[in-house]
Amino acid sequence: MKRKYSFRVLVSVFALLLLVASCSTPAAGPSASPSGGGSNTPSQAPGGSGTTPTQGPGSTETTPSAPNLEKTDETLVVCISGEPVRLSCLNTSPSNNDVIVGDLLWAPLFQINYSNMEFGPGLATHYDEIDETHYRIFLRKDACFEDGTPVTAEDCVWTLKQYASTGAVQFANYLDADGIIVEDEHTFVIAYKTFTTGWQYGLTREGMHSEAMVEAAGGLEAMDKNPGMTCGRYKFTEWVTGQYILCERNENYWDENYVGYYKYIKFIFVGDVTSRLMAVQSGDANVALSLPMSMVLPLENGPNVDPAYTSFPGFHNLVFYNVSEGPFADPKLREAVNYMIDANAMLAVVNMGYGKLVQGYFEPPENPYYFEYYPGGVHPFDPEKGKQLMAEAGYTDTVSVYLPCLPTAEALAVIVKENLRAANIDVQIEVLDTSVNVQYLRNGNYDMHIATAGYPGMSADIFERLNPNFVGRVNGGCRTSDPALTELINKARSSDPVKAKEGVKETMTYVYENNLIRGLMTNFDCHVVSKGLDGLRPLSRAAQISLAYLSPAA
Repeated sequence: MKRKYSFRVLVSVFALLLLVASCSTPAAGPSASPSGGGSNTPSQAPGGSGTTPTQGPGSTETTPSAPNLEKTDETLVVCISGEPVRLSCLNTSPSNNDVIVGDLLWAPLFQINYSNMEFGPGLATHYDEIDETHYRIFLRKDACFEDGTPVTAEDCVWTLKQYASTGAVQFANYLDADGIIVEDEHTFVIAYKTFTTGWQYGLTREGMHSEAMVEAAGGLEAMDKNPGMTCGRYKFTEWVTGQYILCERNENYWDENYVGYYKYIKFIFVGDVTSRLMAVQSGDANVALSLPMSMVLPLENGPNVDPAYTSFPGFHNLVFYNVSEGPFADPKLREAVNYMIDANAMLAVVNMGYGKLVQGYFEPPENPYYFEYYPGGVHPFDPEKGKQLMAEAGYTDTVSVYLPCLPTAEALAVIVKENLRAANIDVQIEVLDTSVNVQYLRNGNYDMHIATAGYPGMSADIFERLNPNFVGRVNGGCRTSDPALTELINKARSSDPVKAKEGVKETMTYVYENNLIRGLMTNFDCHVVSKGLDGLRPLSRAAQISLAYLSPAA
């Protein structure tokens, strides 16, 4: 039976409940203005803390400030942690800094309101469900690229097929490229190989392109550095290698309710965290992204800058790779490591005690698929038991394991290394750029890694990280050869919600019993903005931030 969906009712049960504890802090819970009536037109942010982030430590403000809809010729200067590699992800997986800039340039089919976790219209106004693997997408007729050229169904189909052919972004792993077809100028059908939990979520992250405009730019690689035609809130203006990227407000952006306060947004590349902070304190920049909590927390109620804390419903897990052949093929070693990880220390050192510990996937407890496997929902920390397990398994020599990670997970990786050093496990850490890290994970070039999981009820990726039959083109996973796990995962991915819930419980019981992952802590990101600047909002993964809604508090 066909079902037509307006964006007023496109709310995942998971997503709504994940909102309850997207990142708990002792000081305050999430605060954000509602979108109103289920519409996904983003609402303005609470003063000082952004649109949807958890309020910062010590904050008591709960009432959003009024939006500032003024349009100016001013320039917003943003310090990011490094120079982007590319400004499109059609060809290769993007880095965090790529996504931060790219968020301004590209418009997705759907949007997601991080304050209430509702899907809303983007380039598409709505969709019809044809069956559980095919959906008819209806484009808005006023959507256009920056020069006024309409965005058509043909553009979207070409883009989606390009994503499917390269596998640069994970949602494309589930696309059935042959089934994606144009019906008319503003209507097309998107097809998936199998029922895909949260298929809409993938379409909130990646922007639509035009084949003709990619060719005019000189091809995919040329467009990565000089995107000639975009459809997002801002357009690309200039990239001076080693110095800055400049973007200009797109006056042809489709959303008439959106106003970009700043005419220009200038990204400067500052690797050193202290230098990023000092740039805002001195007035040379307006925003410094991705700073440690220990640096940001003392700035509360200061005279010149405001801390900004952002989070999405996500959390960190330690994941073991190749549990059929590698060092962690020994279940005793996995069990021992899990007992030796001090997640409380991570919370104290990395987040200054803010946030909470997690059990694993399908957090928080309000999630209907969550169940308490460990007492209190947290794996116990017992280093002596860990050492005992290793002794029982006969480990006398040093065990060497390799842990690649992103810069955002480096502090967590260091604590893992120190925890395991006492048990004669030598953890070799390598900090990698996102695109390199993705390839390492897909190729299996690691023994364990720290994965940031988000929206587990909305994304099929949560299962594929465990699926023994889904090797390559997915970021990370345990890669067990046990076919029993595949059967459980298939049940968990059922379109029948009752069967899915049973399948999730059985799958995660298997995961916990076999010590395939170790839950760590919730995600929590810290930044600094000029005094009174509102509107910083999180994107879907750690350290990825949208700047399009920033403006001075009204």
